[in-house]
Amino acid sequence: MKFLEDNRFNYYHVWEKIFKNSNGDIRGYQNYAKYPESMKDAKEFVEKYKEQIIA
Repeated sequence: MKFLEDNRFNYYHVWEKIFKNSNGDIRGYQNYAKYPESMKDAKEFVEKYKEQIIA
């Protein structure tokens, strides 16, 4: 979990799919992403979902 926290993925929902319109506005979400269970998975998770980091 420290790796996720260090990469600003604190405990909040992360979505597998985000639907956006042509202007880039979010129009919907689909399915919560499964939080990783290993360091390898955590690194892939951070890379895959980094656009969802809450600043």
